[in-house]
Amino acid sequence: MRITTLVLSLLATGAAAQDCGGPFPAWLEGVKAEAVAGGIAPGTVDAFLAGAQIDQSVLEADRRQGVFQLDFLTFSQRLISQNRIDNGQANSARYDA
Repeated sequence: MRITTLVLSLLATGAAAQDCGGPFPAWLEGVKAEAVAGGIAPGTVDAFLAGAQIDQSVLEADRRQGVFQLDFLTFSQRLISQNRIDNGQANSARYDA
């Protein structure tokens, strides 16, 4: 379970680390420290992350996702159905208390 969390953290934050302009080695050390602080043995963390590197093709594919370039209103009009909005409003009223 903890290794899965670590993998998901790597996948979820790798592109964000690039956007902020920080160096990858510093980000990787931060991930290692967080994993150890979360109870994963240092040797396990080191073994799991050995050879970790930036995959530029993944970053480029992520940045080509056009849906993330839309403002919220356009995004919601294209991808959120009226049925979902109606159900959300009904559930909000039902569980408001």
